[in-house]
Amino acid sequence: MSDVFISYSSHDSDIAQKVHSSLTLAGVDTFLAEISIKSGEKWKQSIIDNMNSSQWVILLMSQKAKESMAVSHEIGAAIFQRKNLYPIIWDMSPEEMPEWIQDRQAIDISSGDPDTLHELIESICSQITIKKTIITLFILAICAFVFYKSCKR
Repeated sequence: MSDVFISYSSHDSDIAQKVHSSLTLAGVDTFLAEISIKSGEKWKQSIIDNMNSSQWVILLMSQKAKESMAVSHEIGAAIFQRKNLYPIIWDMSPEEMPEWIQDRQAIDISSGDPDTLHELIESICSQITIKKTIITLFILAICAFVFYKSCKR
């Protein structure tokens, strides 16, 4: 399953694909419905499963996303599940975001400065790497403990 879930309106496909590509190139397992859902797959279940497994959610909050019921459902799930949520805006001000998301610090990329988005992607990649390292060390510690106990018998 995915580390990062991208919530977006299909009208914003171009930017969604750029974010997906950047994260994927950085080695992050990223879910973007139009790329990640395979032909014949049950798309609703795939979206639910990937939202549940993702720790990070990138919300591409545009005017079109604001009107999308699917985006509202996804972000409601992300908030309810206490995901790390990163709203990205470019065609609206933070005050124009829906009220239920205004308490989140939005990343404004309307200036076209690629460093803004690059910094977010680096931050997410760093957090994922740290989390996976901790999990790996924990698993290794358990394996070492089990091995140690089996050698004492």
